[in-house]
Amino acid sequence: MNKSLNIKAAKKSINWLLMAQDVGNDYGFSSH
Repeated sequence: MNKSLNIKAAKKSINWLLMAQDVGNDYGFSSH
């Protein structure tokens, strides 16, 4: 397995999680 590819995939996953969290904060939690 290519370690650098795994790291890239992991970073991408983290970025998506952070983005989803931001969207949730903007549209979900702030409206409560």
